[in-house]
Amino acid sequence: MNKNPSHQYVAATVIAVGLAIIGMMLPWVQKLPVRNIEGGGEAYTMEWIPGLEAGFETFDLFVLVPILFTLLAGGVAASRGRSWWTDGILSIMGGVILWVAGNSYIGYYTTERYAAQPGVYLVLAAGLLLILIGAGGFLTGFTSDRTGQTTA
Repeated sequence: MNKNPSHQYVAATVIAVGLAIIGMMLPWVQKLPVRNIEGGGEAYTMEWIPGLEAGFETFDLFVLVPILFTLLAGGVAASRGRSWWTDGILSIMGGVILWVAGNSYIGYYTTERYAAQPGVYLVLAAGLLLILIGAGGFLTGFTSDRTGQTTA
C-alpha cells in the first residue's frame, strides 16, 4: 500500500493540525465565580490551572509533540507515498491528543468552578479527526490491497 496520498487526505490532515494549533492558542477553561459579594462583585478562587490563559503554555507540549509527529508522518507520506504506518501514526497521535484534551475536559466538566472554553473543543475535534483520517486511510488501503483496486 505505498501510494501517494490523495488531496482529500492531505487537506483533512492539514485541517486537523490547524484545528489543534488554534485550539492550543485559545483558552481551554474559564473560572466561574465562587460567590457574589455585596455591592455587585464576584469572588474567584486564587488557584491556577493549565489552559486558563490564551497562548501557548507548558501544558500544550502534550498536544504539540503529537502534532509534530503528525506533521512528520504527513511529510513522509507526501514524499515517499502513504503506507499503513503513516495511517497508524495519524491514528495513534490523534488518540494521544484526544486523551490529553479529553482528560482536561472531564476535569473541567466535573468541577463546578470551571467552564470549558472553545480551545479544548477544537483540540478534541482535531484528535477525533486525526483518528478518523488514519483509520479511514488504513481501511481504504487494506480493502484496495485485497480487491486489487487502486484508490487513494
